[in-house]
Amino acid sequence: MNDINWWLDVFKILIPIVTVLLAGFFALHRMKQNVKLEARLKWKEEFRNRIVDFMHTESLLNNKAIFYDLEKEHDGNHEKTDEYLEITYKLHSIYYSIDMMLDFNDLRAEALNESYKSILDDINRQVESKPRPTNEEDEDYLGNFYEWAKQIYNDDKYIDSVL
Repeated sequence: MNDINWWLDVFKILIPIVTVLLAGFFALHRMKQNVKLEARLKWKEEFRNRIVDFMHTESLLNNKAIFYDLEKEHDGNHEKTDEYLEITYKLHSIYYSIDMMLDFNDLRAEALNESYKSILDDINRQVESKPRPTNEEDEDYLGNFYEWAKQIYNDDKYIDSVL
């Protein structure tokens, strides 16, 4: 009888200790999951905002390139050139901030980079009044950039790999 009481006393002590340890483990595990989820959501929000800024700035730069091309022969005003250069610098800055968020071991990130280069080449052709090559006439560079960005944005495994 004495042995049974001793075991009961041991279980009375062990059960609360084990319960506290298990609850602590589950709370720690849940907190770790919440931190990962929060980091993923923050990354997605930053990435989305940078993509939106990039697309807006590219459109603005594209419009400035058209006006610059139309007006460069008519007046010697350098104000248009300065505006064009300022927006160009902003576009590069936004893309480089996107670039810092990417893992270039992934094909989609490489494709996004190639789309960026195509966008710049297209804008430079407009400024220099050069036509697009015939095999690229219907190419939507900004649309391609957006599609690659959207694929990266929607891939949680990719996002976890870059965090």
